[in-house]
Amino acid sequence: MKEKGSRKVNFPEAIILLVIVVFIMIWTTLIGQIPTAVGLVYCAALCGIYGKILGHTWDEMFKNILHVVHGALPAIFLLLLVGFISASWIGSGTIPYMIYLGLELMHPTIYLFSAFLLCAIASIVTGSSWAIVSSLGIALIGIASGLGVPLPIAAGAIVSGCFLGDKWSPLSDTPNLAAATNRRDIVQIFTSMIPTSGIGAIIAAAAFLILGFFLPHSANTSGIEILKSGLQDSFSFNIFLLLPVILVFILAARKVAIMPVLAGGVAIASIEALLFQKMSLVDLSSAMWNGYVADTGNEILDSLLSRGGVMSVAELIMLLFAALTFAGIIEKIGVLDAIMEKLLSIIHNRPVLIFSTI
Repeated sequence: MKEKGSRKVNFPEAIILLVIVVFIMIWTTLIGQIPTAVGLVYCAALCGIYGKILGHTWDEMFKNILHVVHGALPAIFLLLLVGFISASWIGSGTIPYMIYLGLELMHPTIYLFSAFLLCAIASIVTGSSWAIVSSLGIALIGIASGLGVPLPIAAGAIVSGCFLGDKWSPLSDTPNLAAATNRRDIVQIFTSMIPTSGIGAIIAAAAFLILGFFLPHSANTSGIEILKSGLQDSFSFNIFLLLPVILVFILAARKVAIMPVLAGGVAIASIEALLFQKMSLVDLSSAMWNGYVADTGNEILDSLLSRGGVMSVAELIMLLFAALTFAGIIEKIGVLDAIMEKLLSIIHNRPVLIFSTI
């Protein structure tokens, strides 16, 4: 209901505020090199001051901030679990074993297909595309050079796999934030991407597989052997290490609530880290909080496997709180309502709806 003595912004005011907010975000991130969260705090403060001018009280605006934060709390808890699961899956040897199996399957003729698939899997199980590009991707480029595979198309296969895996990972921030803002289960987010990313992935995989038979290559697999040797020397591998991944993906496909599923994955991986990798409980606990630190003697592998932990998502959670604060205020003073009223008057079909959403 409309508070006594207050009003919401009209359409011209909403557009002016939006332009100012965009300017602030561009200046803070691109020119001032200031963290994005700080820019969002500036925007929230600006809109809060304008809200006071419109007659809204701080209590009214803060109450709406809490309402918005409440809707995003499942995503925040999920992000915390992501920190635990990535560290425990590396410490248990699950992620290193999956990378090892991927390298085992790599052959010069199917290099492009294997690189695409391996990067997709690595991004899914780590929840990060850039991390895989800058670690495993670099290693795969070195392997491509040794095999004589053209580097531009090798880079294309690597990047395609990394970004695909990140989009489809239950551990990735992007689908989790999408699920939180749309108040949907993350499985619904994945299902909605099948007609686009799913079909695109099939086409890309087929293209990379076919191209591999026509591109020049040699049989120099020394780069692959170096990575496999580094993994074997640092971890004890067995088939049971795949249990956490199998559990998570089967239960997620059966639409079981994702948080207890991920918690189960953490529990199994933790037990395996203690039993198979001989980690102490102290080291395991430290890794799940601060992140796993690899010491394989291989710079590429150490960069790839040193990650995870709750603290790795702390900055993202702070960014999320800043964004939710800003969102709660602009929603309360009516910026979104004023813009939506104009948009709704012109939305009559699906293309216009998609364009308006963008």
